[in-house]
Amino acid sequence: MVGVAIPNRYWKVSSLDGTVITTATLYENLWMSCATDSTGVHNCREFPSLLALSGYIQASRALMIAAVVCGTFGVLATLIGMQCSKAAGDNEILKGRIAGTGGAFFLLQGFCTMISISWYAANITQVFFDPLYPGQKYEIGEGLYIGWASGVLSICGGACLMCSCKLGTKEKTSYYQPTRETIYSASASRRDGRFELYTQEVEQDQTSKTRWKDTQLYIRGVINVIMESGRRRGLSSVLSSLSLLCVVLDLQLDGVLGATPVEIEHHLEMGRKLLAAGQLAEALSHYHSAVEGDSKNYLTYYKRAAVFLAMGKSKSALPDLTQAIQLKPDFLAARLQRGNILLKQGSTQEAREDFQAVLKRSPDHEEAHDQLHKTEELEVLQEEAHKAHHRGDYITTVQVLEKVIELSPWDPESRELRAECYIRLGDPRKAIMDLTPATRLRADNRAGFLKLSQLHYSLGEHHDSLNQVRECLKLDQDDKECFAHYKQVKKLSKQLDSAEELISEQRYQEAIEKYESVMRTEPNVAFYTNKAKERICFCLVKMKSAEEAVDICSEAHQREPQNIYILRDRAEAYILLQEYEKAVEDYQEAREFDQENQEIREGLDRAQKLLKQSRKRDYYKILGVSRSANKQEIIKAYRKLAQQWHPDNFQSEADKKEAEKKFIDIASAKEVLTDPEMRQKFDAGEDPLDPENQQGGGGGGGREWPFGFNPFEGGNFHFKFHYN
Repeated sequence: MVGVAIPNRYWKVSSLDGTVITTATLYENLWMSCATDSTGVHNCREFPSLLALSGYIQASRALMIAAVVCGTFGVLATLIGMQCSKAAGDNEILKGRIAGTGGAFFLLQGFCTMISISWYAANITQVFFDPLYPGQKYEIGEGLYIGWASGVLSICGGACLMCSCKLGTKEKTSYYQPTRETIYSASASRRDGRFELYTQEVEQDQTSKTRWKDTQLYIRGVINVIMESGRRRGLSSVLSSLSLLCVVLDLQLDGVLGATPVEIEHHLEMGRKLLAAGQLAEALSHYHSAVEGDSKNYLTYYKRAAVFLAMGKSKSALPDLTQAIQLKPDFLAARLQRGNILLKQGSTQEAREDFQAVLKRSPDHEEAHDQLHKTEELEVLQEEAHKAHHRGDYITTVQVLEKVIELSPWDPESRELRAECYIRLGDPRKAIMDLTPATRLRADNRAGFLKLSQLHYSLGEHHDSLNQVRECLKLDQDDKECFAHYKQVKKLSKQLDSAEELISEQRYQEAIEKYESVMRTEPNVAFYTNKAKERICFCLVKMKSAEEAVDICSEAHQREPQNIYILRDRAEAYILLQEYEKAVEDYQEAREFDQENQEIREGLDRAQKLLKQSRKRDYYKILGVSRSANKQEIIKAYRKLAQQWHPDNFQSEADKKEAEKKFIDIASAKEVLTDPEMRQKFDAGEDPLDPENQQGGGGGGGREWPFGFNPFEGGNFHFKFHYN
């Protein structure tokens, strides 16, 4: 279980909520730092330096390795001390002591494991509950629980073994008597406290079965020597002898457990077939096995390099090509392939050496001649680009670097230089296009990820900025610049997302407050201030705060004159203020910038209808209410005006006629604005009481009472109005 706990990646775990990446999980162990997200993408990075690690991690590593070593010795000693084992003969007392020694090793293993795991966990909890700690905080992962369980089991098992030891008197040890295949002799020297082991081979069969049998006999003889030494000198001699046993086992088992030539040939054949079928990952696995089985065969390295190149992993292919060349210096195909990779990486000096080596052995090699010429051309272009950049001629630098990148597309330095030129020329979009592949071409390119994040941030792409700075922190979570930028981007991104969510929930006043916080968080980047004012303008229009909306929208329009959404929102504010001519002007200006926008075209049509309608009858103006007035406000205004303009309040015939027209308009306005369907038609620019808009058409002009009935004309009807 200790062996399971050590490689387990989840010693400490931390989850980060995001926006584009919904959930990102960071986790670490003693050897590496990893990250995964909800899409299933995993990225791991081994700690680059041992001495740069924290002290508790170094100590935990040492203790866990010691625990594994002690556990290994404990297993060996326990197996030897078992009653069914013949390794120590029939001496029960000696077997008991050996088993007791195994128990001691298990106890040491348990104590080392518990100290390491508990120390690591204590550091996690200390950081987690520290309110002033600026870095990423973690929680205890499953690897620590496995470690604790293994430590407890090791201590319990060791205690049981030590308690079951037989501590009787010494008995004569029955040594192993060698067979005719191999003769072993051992002698212990009391003078210097060491023993010497002599081995003489008499006969040996070349088959694997005979070799394994010889190895077993050899190990038994060595164990007997170690046990006799332990009987004579005690536990200290046993411990020193066990180290020799490990060396012997390593030397003997190396040849026994290695892959046979038949197995290696099988892996090579399977790798070739899978490579031809396009199954690159499976082919690579077989080539790995072939290389492990025969590390002296240059062709296995070369074939594995070919698979790496087919997978687009040129960096992984280079070591294999180098190894193939070291094993066979006159292997021209490997030299040519390595030269091509180095040329594409921009390493002209190393590439030239490979091409020259090929031409030295094969002077008529056309491809080597061509590639050598490209190498020389690349060196000239690189020098020319750096000179142009040094004198500040960025346009010329970009033009030269285009040719350089054509010859060396895997050279991150050229792309980074061109990105710098694009930034100087005020074109951050193109700089991003160069920096994005450059970050993948370097193993630890934290500066590149930080620069990418800053460029996205300056363009208002806060989600992309957050993703890039997270990539920087995956490489080193303690990077101060990346962490400081991450906190700023995270805070701003959270505010922007929260404001948009509030708008979707129609909580406009809270959204305005959030956007005001955005402007306070980032006052130096114009994009976020412009964005905040645009959205505040939109919220004010939705809240029917027309006058304030016009002021904010006008300020935002000065900052972004071609923003059609600001023009749209200001036009809607003008409509609320019944200033239809200005609304039409704003919609027309917005349409000039985007003639295909359906929302702008519909808004312009509606504003033009409202303008035309306002020149006829405007029921809102008749009642003196705003377009956002509710039904209660409309009825209240109607009662007040009806009482004021009732014809019975006037004596002269001319005043009665004028009051009657006013009263008809007031009643019509009340009828239209209190009916939701008729009001919706009127707001869309259509007068529901206009005879021209009625189905069937016809009819003369003039104003009429609703339903064609006028209580003030004809008939023998008399009405008396009572007002509350």
